Amino acid sequence: EVATVITLAAITVHERFDDTPLMSLVLGSTAVALAITRLLQLGVEQRGLSRSLHDSADQLYREARTDTLTGPGNRLAMDEHLGTRLDHQGRQPAAARESVAVLFVDVDHFKRFNDALGHTVGDALLIEVARRVVQVLGQHAYRIGGDEFVVVLDGVDATATDALAADLILAFDEPVVVAD
Repeated sequence: EVATVITLAAITVHERFDDTPLMSLVLGSTAVALAITRLLQLGVEQRGLSRSLHDSADQLYREARTDTLTGPGNRLAMDEHLGTRLDHQGRQPAAARESVAVLFVDVDHFKRFNDALGHTVGDALLIEVARRVVQVLGQHAYRIGGDEFVVVLDGVDATATDALAADLILAFDEPVVVAD
């Protein structure tokens, strides 16, 4: 837009003053103004592309660590979380270390259920299992394989871990209804 206005101004001046020193000055100034305008436009475009690239990289990072079917983290995310957590704990003096509990959740007889009712129904069951696990135990839940989930609980003692495990079992007292 600015470049168009500058170009039109240069053409107007050129029509009035033909080949004079003033015309040379105007054309030179116009060329500089156009170059500066284009550089500013390129800067804005570069910032937009950089932001878009950063957003895409963030999205790819999240997608690579999320179970696409059920929503919680996947094995890679769990490995990273546990690795970071244990590395941090290893650098702490023994007295300052917090416990880390790992709960393993498995859907009993899932293969028979999945084979008998089909993968669509099996997937819906896994989605509901993941929802309940996350609802009870929080965001550090991971689906690490077919019907296997792991939850990492930071800073909880054995009593709290037992209570949380009992809460999870209670969460499955209510039947899971899938496709009638």
